[in-house]
Amino acid sequence: MTHGLSKSRLMDWRQCPRKLWLRTHRPELVEDSAETETRL
Repeated sequence: MTHGLSKSRLMDWRQCPRKLWLRTHRPELVEDSAETETRL
């Protein structure tokens, strides 16, 4: 996985810095809501 800066990573950080850390270092622990899954 690349650790570069992207628009989605910046938005994750603005929403919650821990969210970005989890998505970068421990992606298996991230739980997306049903609403998020629907939007994707």
